[in-house]
Amino acid sequence: MKKRVPHLLVGVTTAAPTESSAPAAAAALQEGGSVLLFIYAPFQRANPFVHRPPDAIDHDWKLLLDRAGGRPVAFPEVSYSSSRENGSSPERQAEFVRRLRRFVAASDGSRLLFARYATWRDADASRLPAEATAVARRKAAFYANRGLQTADGHAKPAWTEWAKEGR
Repeated sequence: MKKRVPHLLVGVTTAAPTESSAPAAAAALQEGGSVLLFIYAPFQRANPFVHRPPDAIDHDWKLLLDRAGGRPVAFPEVSYSSSRENGSSPERQAEFVRRLRRFVAASDGSRLLFARYATWRDADASRLPAEATAVARRKAAFYANRGLQTADGHAKPAWTEWAKEGR
């Protein structure tokens, strides 16, 4: 692609190195690209699907941009749950969204191309079997509760932050 369309940015999307269970493999996949593409949701490495504090984004993204080696960075999917099951709350999710919006707004658009928040609405929570592991319950909670609105369309505090920052 690079030979046919030299100005086209090409890359492979991986989990951000701070979130990847195999950062060396992700780095190898990213090696030949002209843009770094990451999925980002800040989790504790030792506790799958338990969020780190909302301010993790500030440190993580600065580090990713600093280590990009001159290549632009983009985030096709960014998310943060509002579920207590994920060590979060609606207020913590709102703080994460506030920090995300501020970081993007303050960044050089040639270094940080874009960040797309994963989903507007929560999903309907699926029923898990009674014997589901703690990790399976946290995973289900994460995917069901990362929207900016509830499943029935009511605004969560994160939606209010998103709309406020957009003005």
